Amino acid sequence: GSGWKEDTGGCLGALRECYVADITRPYLIDLLRSINAPTMANRARSQVMKLCGWMVENGYLESPPATNLPKNAEKKRHRVLSDDEIKRIWPLLSQPLRFALCTGQRRSEIAEMEWEAVQGDTWTQEETKNGLPHALKLPAFALSQLPDRTDGDVWGVHESTLTHHWRDASDAVGLKPETRLHDARRTVGTGIAELTGSAEAADRVLNHALPGVTGRYVRTDFGGVKEEALRLWNERLEEVLV
Repeated sequence: GSGWKEDTGGCLGALRECYVADITRPYLIDLLRSINAPTMANRARSQVMKLCGWMVENGYLESPPATNLPKNAEKKRHRVLSDDEIKRIWPLLSQPLRFALCTGQRRSEIAEMEWEAVQGDTWTQEETKNGLPHALKLPAFALSQLPDRTDGDVWGVHESTLTHHWRDASDAVGLKPETRLHDARRTVGTGIAELTGSAEAADRVLNHALPGVTGRYVRTDFGGVKEEALRLWNERLEEVLV
């Protein structure tokens, strides 16, 4: 399907060339083991399980071959960029990557950003990971990273390209330990929490799901909280880059 992720080690491409009858549990296990990066293999595993579930629901398979496929252990990352590292990497970042560092949004949300979702200084994401619309009032510095307005996509780039471009920039300036694009999101969240004294403000900007009962009963958008938090972070970012 068009919604499949392409940065999963070529796994999905291999499945496109496979007959339905050949999609067995041993085949899928071998396929995932051929992906050398543990995290990437886990992302491919998730996509494969969704595909097989869809095929069962629609009558292409009688039983799901992807049930409880082996999952690799993942080392949790805690990498946050320092002010000096932000200043060093910024000149090598493309516009969408700079925008990501201004807003802290997920790489998929940046890559799929469309102009019709940007009205004035507000960007509204209708489809999000937690299933709820997410509106951000963008500070002037974040707005200045946007290209000239056209029709359709804002950036015209795939999320895997953003991942590779960030890693190339990080390697080029010699950041040690290495950084990844998701570390930029963590940096924004950490910066907002420090500036506001509130982890909740960071969670609202990053659009993390509200936990448990709170998520069912608290239905506000937290617009004012997000606006102030992003304003403070962008002002701080501008100070760092001077």
